Amino acid sequence: MISRRLLLFHLISDEALQDIKGGCLCENIRRIRLEKLMTQDMLANKLYVTKQAISYWETGSRKPSIDNLIRLKHLFNVSYEELFK
Repeated sequence: MISRRLLLFHLISDEALQDIKGGCLCENIRRIRLEKLMTQDMLANKLYVTKQAISYWETGSRKPSIDNLIRLKHLFNVSYEELFK
C-alpha cells in the first residue's frame, strides 16, 4: 500500500523535501545511482525514460512521477526514506 505522503509527493517541492531531513531527492537519486555504478543512460534505459529526464531529476528541475519513484525504489533496492532523506 502506498503511503499518503507518497501520494502527495507531486505536491511537494524539492526545497520542502530538503527541510525534512536536510537531504534532497535530486541529490539522493544521483548519489544512489553513482553508488550502483550506473550512468544516466543506464538508469534511463531501465526506467524507460530519457537521459534528459534523469538529468532533470538530478538537478531538481523536475520531479519523477510517483510511478517512477516506485520504480527507483525497487531498482535501487532502497526504502522511500532513503530516497527522501
